[in-house]
Amino acid sequence: MSDATEEGFIKIEHEEDMDPEEDVGPVIRKAPVVESPKSMEAERMAKGFIEKLENSALVPDPLKPHVKELKSVVPPLSKLVRLFLLLCQMLYTLWANIYGEVKANHAEDYLPAAVGLVMVFYGGSFTYLIAAIEAYHLSGWEKTKKCYSELYRNYSNVVEADAADDRKLQEKDGAEGKTPEEMMSDEDYLNHKLDLVLKVISPQQAFDAAAAILAGFFAIVATLKYGAAASITLGVAMGFMFEKAVKLVCQRDVQYLFGEHRAWASPVLSALCCIAGVTLSSVMGETAFVLYSALKVHGREHKRVTTCLRAARSSQEHCVNNYIVGF
Repeated sequence: MSDATEEGFIKIEHEEDMDPEEDVGPVIRKAPVVESPKSMEAERMAKGFIEKLENSALVPDPLKPHVKELKSVVPPLSKLVRLFLLLCQMLYTLWANIYGEVKANHAEDYLPAAVGLVMVFYGGSFTYLIAAIEAYHLSGWEKTKKCYSELYRNYSNVVEADAADDRKLQEKDGAEGKTPEEMMSDEDYLNHKLDLVLKVISPQQAFDAAAAILAGFFAIVATLKYGAAASITLGVAMGFMFEKAVKLVCQRDVQYLFGEHRAWASPVLSALCCIAGVTLSSVMGETAFVLYSALKVHGREHKRVTTCLRAARSSQEHCVNNYIVGF
């Protein structure tokens, strides 16, 4: 069973079903399957939500009959939701197994090169795509990655807490000789499950994940909207690469140059590398833009000259034919 902690969350006791000394072969990663002893759980929660809307004072009286008719849509919609969740679990299991094989062979080192090769085929959007990815990587990727793992852990805890709660309700219903429908209405059942979810999940982790995702989204929008932001993003990313190379090759020499103030060596080196990267990125961007414009104008002029030559040749042939006919 699960008990409440001081923070108000529910602590889940995990059972160890595997013997650590037993060789069970390769471990296949699976997503937690949402199992419930009540086959109509999703329908009950949806109907409870509709009942809350129907009894709510926020819904006008003329709309309440139409809200009540929404109950007929709940069964087919719940089937679609279950199919969607099943598909998500299958895709997650497939991705987890593929990622396990890739990580075992250290093939993730080649993943950035493969992504860059695919992005080459997008023509003029190549630099902007790189800038957008780097903007998200610089602004919120590390924080988002940690928050995603925490959110997935919260999701697993919710699934386990829901299963434990279902077993508890089933035991209580059996002891009192009543069915779950007699023990709790749809609206009360919805409130009970919502209260369970609110106790299990960590609101601070959810807020941090949402903030990191929004920060990365705004960074991508700014990068795609303004060319200067793209140059700065690429330049900062290049600066970080320069900084790693300099520290790898001559870190002691850099600290020796600062003498007693060697504590300032790292931030000054980072600033200089970022300035050099932004400068180089701006120069490369302007050069690429000039070359692209020149090639575009050259192609346009070549097409215009070719059209004029074809027109002149056609006119010359027309004049020769008229001369022959007149003669």
